[in-house]
Amino acid sequence: MLFLPFPEPLTAARLLQRRDRFLADVVLESGEEDVAYCVNPGRMEAFTGQGARIWLSRAAGSQTRRLRWTWELIEVPGTTVLCGTNTQRPNSIVGELLRQRLLPGLDDWLEMKSEKQLKHPTSSVQDPSNADVGAAPEASPKKKRKRADASDRTTSRLDFWLRQPTGDHYIEAKNCHMVYPDGHGYFPDSVSTRASRHVKELEALVKDGKQCTVIFVVQREDLRGKVRPSAFHDPNFAEACRHAAAVGVRFRALLVSCSFAGLTVEREVAVDVEEYDLRPIAGWVAENRDSTGWIRSASQQRVANGPFPHEKVAK
Repeated sequence: MLFLPFPEPLTAARLLQRRDRFLADVVLESGEEDVAYCVNPGRMEAFTGQGARIWLSRAAGSQTRRLRWTWELIEVPGTTVLCGTNTQRPNSIVGELLRQRLLPGLDDWLEMKSEKQLKHPTSSVQDPSNADVGAAPEASPKKKRKRADASDRTTSRLDFWLRQPTGDHYIEAKNCHMVYPDGHGYFPDSVSTRASRHVKELEALVKDGKQCTVIFVVQREDLRGKVRPSAFHDPNFAEACRHAAAVGVRFRALLVSCSFAGLTVEREVAVDVEEYDLRPIAGWVAENRDSTGWIRSASQQRVANGPFPHEKVAK
């Protein structure tokens, strides 16, 4: 369907540790140690073990950026499969597919915009205490309240908006890196109130007469089954997807193979939003705990790899 090349050859390295969520301590093939930017706010389940083979892109053209490397790919442990780790890539992939009119049903647009802004009543502002396990740091609660009070509104953004002959169409892209032994892909790998909010926003837009689509981008070629909202990692997100699908939000997925040259969109794959047995997933998550999350510099402890709040049984 589409090939997106990397601007220049990637550089091989080994992962020493993922640190403070957005940093990766690495050792290059030359033996030099350095720090790369980890463009992935999630837990990166199974991908943060010491010694993992990874590949980095060189930061280009920025006068303000402190780190010269960005973590792009990882060799899935125990395999030769390459998986994308940069969560900005799915937006680039979906954006290019839309611009080239390569997605059936989304190819007849008359106007297209990215980062479409939505306004909401102040009452819908998310409680900062419920911030995502895998979300980038947000403004402090004090600053949020001040900004919302100034206009009596708050805003959010959806990834793409199309004006089609049939009306407005809103699109949200989501990165999926987790493929379990059952062959299915799962998103998210952490509790993501942000992702749930986006799906609920799409549901509200559909009820208002708009068209809406969620597109999962699986950045690894070994997917054999479908893509599923992960009810084990985030039951609220899975439930939100079922409700949204029931009112007409569409769910689609793309399989992307990764190489050292770039990313290739191979084909569309099915999405399954129905309920399924969570027991096997619990075991796989437990197996991956030592290579999930990140090291917190202040304590030198691994975090974001423990049981989820909904796993804990009240005594």
